[in-house]
Amino acid sequence: MPVNALMIDRIDYDLDRMRRMNAIIAAGEQAFGGDFLDEINARVAGRYGSHLREVKDMLVRPSADVGEIAASYAKSAEFGKRGGLATRALRRLAEAEGEDEADLLSYLLFDGGYGAQLVDMEMSDARARRDELAAFFAG
Repeated sequence: MPVNALMIDRIDYDLDRMRRMNAIIAAGEQAFGGDFLDEINARVAGRYGSHLREVKDMLVRPSADVGEIAASYAKSAEFGKRGGLATRALRRLAEAEGEDEADLLSYLLFDGGYGAQLVDMEMSDARARRDELAAFFAG
């Protein structure tokens, strides 16, 4: 099982669950009126300690495969200059070429050069979706 599956499958499951709850709330308001959510909350808040509410979502995923970036960086001359047992182990993992190994490497590789590449990608991704992000956070 790929390492990413441990995280992404759970995120996708949680996102699906949240969207289903939002759909239930919307259908309830459509069927029973605008006070549907208030009525439901009056009955369940005491039991569960919090109120139900609709939650907006925006799924943001990296534009490039983080495992591939990690493997490429770990194979680079820059990373190779580090030396040491940990560097050799991470390079060997990168050279294994398997998707599972690259995914695992992306979780294990704590290096400034690799981190800088991720930050550059994330900033570029955010700039590409600037209007969408601004609208989301504006409400």
